[in-house]
Amino acid sequence: MRNLLVTLLATSSVLSFSAAAGGMSLAEKDKALDSYVESQSLKDTDVINDFKFSSWRPLSDNYVMVTAKHEQSYVLKTKGRCLNLHDADGIQINKASNLAFYKSSDSISVLGGAKCYIKSIYQINDENKEYFKQISGS
Repeated sequence: MRNLLVTLLATSSVLSFSAAAGGMSLAEKDKALDSYVESQSLKDTDVINDFKFSSWRPLSDNYVMVTAKHEQSYVLKTKGRCLNLHDADGIQINKASNLAFYKSSDSISVLGGAKCYIKSIYQINDENKEYFKQISGS
């Protein structure tokens, strides 16, 4: 009975958080994402080696989660606002090398939009991935 109660409370918390995340403004999402990255001490890396783009999820106009073919996920933070990233139909990965994605020179674009350069690249685990999915509200 105790395990059932704990499970129900945990499920209730996740559902409440998900509902709240869906109603957050972009600025609130960015603040929550910044705080989470800092609280989890996620390491910023300069390069994703052997990066073959597979899928993506918008988190805000400053953050996007991307997954590589090898099922490893990353969160990219842009240098400033990437206009309409949060509700884009698709993104393009702009990279100079077929072998890697470099923070210093590569970028993303909202389809039909300007290039958005990368400020930070964070490799994330499954637990982090779930949080980012919740905060995105989708």
